[in-house]
Amino acid sequence: MKQFVARSRPTLAGGSKPPRLYPLDLSVRYKILDGRSGTGSGRTVRVGSRNLVFSTDRVLEVNRKIRFTLDWPAALPDGVALRLWALGTIEAVDSNVVSVAFSGAEFRTCGSNPVAESPQSLSVR
Repeated sequence: MKQFVARSRPTLAGGSKPPRLYPLDLSVRYKILDGRSGTGSGRTVRVGSRNLVFSTDRVLEVNRKIRFTLDWPAALPDGVALRLWALGTIEAVDSNVVSVAFSGAEFRTCGSNPVAESPQSLSVR
């Protein structure tokens, strides 16, 4: 499997370093938002604050807009489960492994249909 390197971010010293990606195994549900739309699912490989690498059941195309949800492993103090909603662009694809750069993300309490629902604040621009 190809090692995906996320986009670098500026540092205070003027250089740049790649963002940290953490190995998490979470369920992913996604919807392609432009061109030939479609939905699917997969599993995360690595997750960062602005990037996601996940494996999926089909090959996706680079530069496509994507909305996805992750069932987050931590809950609110009262036990209510959280779901991460995010929009992004597919940066790289290697077979069935996809790298996505976030353009927006938010945590929401879990609902019933994560792909069909669409938070107002995560609209495609």
